[in-house]
Amino acid sequence: VYSCHASDVETVIVDGNIVVENRKCTTMDETKVCTDAQNTIDRLIYRTKKNIKVLKRKKNKYYNNAA
Repeated sequence: VYSCHASDVETVIVDGNIVVENRKCTTMDETKVCTDAQNTIDRLIYRTKKNIKVLKRKKNKYYNNAA
């Protein structure tokens, strides 16, 4: 293949196994992967917001005690 675009690919075979067929991944559940990724993102955002609140409280406590 000299040149092509992703939209030109319908089937991908790796080591004799079809991994993409009719432009759909056959080796994993794409919906589950996306759902798991979104859940991980949500947990990270929650933890980040929680840590920011803790840091703000510590910072305010430090400055209030220093005055």
